[in-house]
This record gives sequence, C-alpha cells and structure tokens, in this order.
Amino acid sequence: MYVWEQPHWPHFEWDESALRPNLHALWLMQRRVLGKNEAEPGQVDLNVKIDELIALCLPQC
Repeated sequence: MYVWEQPHWPHFEWDESALRPNLHALWLMQRRVLGKNEAEPGQVDLNVKIDELIALCLPQC
C-alpha cells in the first residue's frame, strides 16, 4: 500500500515515543558519516557514504 492510499492521508498520526529511539540512532549514524567525510575530505564518494548510512541503519530500524 502506498502512503497516499492510507485512510488518513495526508493527516498522519504517530507515536513519538516509539519513533524517537530509531530516529535518534539514525541521527547518530548520520553524524558519524558526516564526521568521516570531514576527516577525509575529497576521499569518500557521496554514494558510498549514503550506502554506509543505509547499511548501518537497516539492521537497527
């Protein structure tokens, strides 16, 4: 089912307390990837960084 097929589209409701741990973990991983980029300027391709972030996030989310 696509997001726009949801009955309450576009007025979503969510449980912030349930989402907060995953969003925080994703934020931390994003900071780590950005930190690697700053530590090695010009050496890491953007696609590689995005792939790394996704790979780190998927098992935890």
